[in-house]
Parts: sequence; structure tokens; C-alpha cells
Amino acid sequence: MKFSFFYFSLFFLFGAHCLIPSNNKRKKFKFNYHNPSNDLKVIDSKRAYLISKNWLDNIALYVVNKYKNEINIKNNKLFEYDEVFLVTKINEFRKVIDEKNNDFLYLSWMPKGLYGIEEVLYMIIAENKNKTFSIKYALESPYWNSNQIKSNKLKLSLIDQSEINNCTINFDELYENDIRHKLSWNTWNLD
Repeated sequence: MKFSFFYFSLFFLFGAHCLIPSNNKRKKFKFNYHNPSNDLKVIDSKRAYLISKNWLDNIALYVVNKYKNEINIKNNKLFEYDEVFLVTKINEFRKVIDEKNNDFLYLSWMPKGLYGIEEVLYMIIAENKNKTFSIKYALESPYWNSNQIKSNKLKLSLIDQSEINNCTINFDELYENDIRHKLSWNTWNLD
């Protein structure tokens, strides 16, 4: 009994830091080179909203716990933390969901984890109209970092999905609203 409690305690102590946003360097995911679109799962808007709410709650809890002695709302010091970027992106994503556009398709990107880990690393809002698969928004999980799997693998999955559906893919709206993905997918990685 003591032996199993000891291992449980070790797992909890050393594994708990993996619950911190963007601190999951131990997790690794592998890309499905044979069928990249299999890493994409269709979800409904309610599920996308719930996942984004969970991410937002966890970021807020993380910031409050990490900076509890430094938070000063009177001097607007709350808005100087790195995590504010993620909070802003999640809120923008949730506004798009609130539009309740029936033409939008909600996808989650869930590549297979090396140790059986299955989690949403990205959520995507897309629209499939007139044989064009338009990517509107891509939101990364606060638990994802590029050491686990590169985001350009998500782009390959989206391209594969559009080819399966005999559609052209359009990233223009995403690139207009998200300079990070434009630089990462269009400028730096010209594969």
C-alpha cells in the first residue's frame, strides 16, 4: 500500500506541472503522414465553446496563482502578462461562435499522443462554400507548444481534408486576422 501511494505521489508531484498552460514539454504528438485529415475531428459549436471556456478558466487560474503577489489592477499591471494574448485570442474565438453562423464548421485537431494522450491541440472555424474550404480562425490550446508537434502539421491536415472533399483551401481570412499563423505557415515555412 505504501509502495503504490509513493508512486501515486510521485506522479502527482512531477506530473502536475504538465497541467500548467504551455508547460508540457514532456508530451509529444506524432503526425499522421498517411491520413493527415484523420487528426481532425468535427465538433459542434457548443463543444467548441465549452473547450474554449475550459481553456480560459485554466489560464485565469494559472495567472492568478502564478502572479498572486504581483497583480495590481489599479495600475493596469494585470494586462502585462504573457497569458493575456491567449485570453484575447480565446475571447475572439468565442465571439465568432456567438455569431451562430450555420455555415461554419468547427474542427478540433487531435493528433495521436506518443503515450496514448488524446487532447485537443487546436480548434478551427472553417466555412465550406462553393467548393472552397475557407479557414476563418485557428485557436491553439494553452497546453500546446511547438516542441510537442509543429503547427504546420495542422495546415497539412487541413489541406488533406480539403483535397478529400475536392475543394480548394483558402487561408486568406485566417492570415488577415492572425499574423502568427501567416508568418509560420506562409512566410517562414514555404514547404
